[in-house]
Amino acid sequence: MCLKHADKLDAAELSPRSQSTRTCRTDGCFKVRQGRGHCTAHEKLLIAMGKLQCKQRDNMTIAFTMCCFPECTKHAQRNRFCCKHGKELHVQAQAIVDRGTSTHSFDEILTAIHKTLRRCQYDRCEKNARYNQLCTTHYHLKHGRPSQSPHIVAADT
Repeated sequence: MCLKHADKLDAAELSPRSQSTRTCRTDGCFKVRQGRGHCTAHEKLLIAMGKLQCKQRDNMTIAFTMCCFPECTKHAQRNRFCCKHGKELHVQAQAIVDRGTSTHSFDEILTAIHKTLRRCQYDRCEKNARYNQLCTTHYHLKHGRPSQSPHIVAADT
């Protein structure tokens, strides 16, 4: 036990808690860690950011999706955008409606903006992005992992 908490040895908040519980390596996180040293949430986030190798292909499908806004490194909250960029796009769509420069509704404008930004950032790719602004095919090609899908054969799609 550290010196800071040694004087609180008899305190109610420390007595029921086991001092040998392994916690997540991430600073400020006190959740119980899994096999690789991080809690489940931080492990998924590190896998999605490419800082931790996934054990199996299935782990990649449960990893957090990253924000589809170009050059953003945060994980997505809703509609594949982080909180900051989701709000910015909402404000931009509302500004277009308020100016009256379009005959489309707010929802149609917002959907069009989302659809444009959600595309894979690879040249001439028309697929939706899934991991780090790339579709599944280009993500695996960039990170040097051979795809397990028989349908993925070429990089220029």
